[in-house]
Amino acid sequence: NVTISINEEGFREAAKLEGHKILAIGDSFTFGWGIEQRLTWVELLEPSIGQPIYNMGIHDSSPKQEFLLL
Repeated sequence: NVTISINEEGFREAAKLEGHKILAIGDSFTFGWGIEQRLTWVELLEPSIGQPIYNMGIHDSSPKQEFLLL
């Protein structure tokens, strides 16, 4: 079982968007469907680059939906 928490902005992210300079926009791979949040590629990349990344992945999305987030 995997616990998924969604913030008030509708994303799988504990932090607020303000203050983030890097956004990860994508589909269920970015969202991390089926895995704990700490195991998403977004969470795993953060320590390597030393910057917080805001996960805007949306399960079952399309490139058009991802573009509209911009």
